[in-house]
Amino acid sequence: FLAIQMRQIRFGLEMGLDVSVYADPRYDWFQMEEIRKGIMGGLQIELYASPEISYDKMKQIRLGLCDGLDLSPFQHLGAGILKQLRLALKNHVKIVPYINEGYDMEQLEAIREALEKKVDIVPYMDKRFRGICIREICLGLGHGLDVSVYADPCYCWQQMRELRFGLEHMVDVEQYKSPYYSYEQMREIRFGLEEGLDVSYFNSLMYTAADMKRRRLALQEHPGLAACDGVSTESAGDDGSQTVRIVLAEENTAAYADLDGIVSLAEDYAGTDTVMEIQLNVTNLLTVEEVTLATGD
Repeated sequence: FLAIQMRQIRFGLEMGLDVSVYADPRYDWFQMEEIRKGIMGGLQIELYASPEISYDKMKQIRLGLCDGLDLSPFQHLGAGILKQLRLALKNHVKIVPYINEGYDMEQLEAIREALEKKVDIVPYMDKRFRGICIREICLGLGHGLDVSVYADPCYCWQQMRELRFGLEHMVDVEQYKSPYYSYEQMREIRFGLEEGLDVSYFNSLMYTAADMKRRRLALQEHPGLAACDGVSTESAGDDGSQTVRIVLAEENTAAYADLDGIVSLAEDYAGTDTVMEIQLNVTNLLTVEEVTLATGD
């Protein structure tokens, strides 16, 4: 015996227990402890006192016996699944069909929690959903949302969350429900919709989430940006200055008729207060006029 095994035997002797049940080198000390606790509780330890049963399975069977549940027929299952089965039986919900279908521990936990809350998650069950995805569906159902919008294995749980938030805040989630958007991109579009912005200015898949955020914040300051046919920026020199090219439809130029307004717009877009050159293109159906405005620091 290892010293730590001998300690479990000593604990049992000190308590007046029949340690012959587990005083066997084939048991590790964790198993000995579970058997000792079972003897102390007056449980049917013969249902799990076997060297072939790992200590974590022993623990779940022992805890089940404490609640009047016999989990020994399920000892072939993993300890994590046994735990979920024990909690489900204790709370009078049925997850055995999902165990038989091969759902993992994480999924079973989410299913159990949904059933305990009496949420009808059955129509949306799919083994391709991770447990955390099932929780997002459960949360949506709990708030009375149309979860069919995002109950799709093509979404990760973070994307599901952004769509759920959108439904809760009653915005048009159709504008960002494409699974090709990352959840960070979805979040920026959702923020824009919640702020009442024209998200068409920054919802292109060509923009990263960071680009979307920058354009969203710029649009808050300059709503006229939504009417721009195009805005771009590029480095103009080693001094950190930038060139900003702005294309405005002719009817929208009034909002930026003064030089200061155009400079402010360009600086906000470029994220700097040093814009050395602005190229402003004013267009209509017949002509294209290019105006170059040079400004200093």
